[in-house]
Amino acid sequence: MINVNPEYFMENVSVGDVINYSAIGYYSDNSTLDITEAVLWLSSDVRIVTVDDSGIAVALKYGKANIYALHGGIYSNIQKINIKNSN
Repeated sequence: MINVNPEYFMENVSVGDVINYSAIGYYSDNSTLDITEAVLWLSSDVRIVTVDDSGIAVALKYGKANIYALHGGIYSNIQKINIKNSN
């Protein structure tokens, strides 16, 4: 299992805000490992928010998107983000 942090809905994000995500891998022997740099970071809409190889997301424009990670064919939990309208 892969868990992406922070684990809460980001609802008051402004355009230009930066959010640092991390990914923790949970294994069958009950061990955990920070795999932030090993996962493929994904955004459901790169026009709204981008996320780089280190899990750093940048809010680009008003709207809603999801951030999640992929590692070894396993997808993480989904982190919802809502970039508020600046008007």
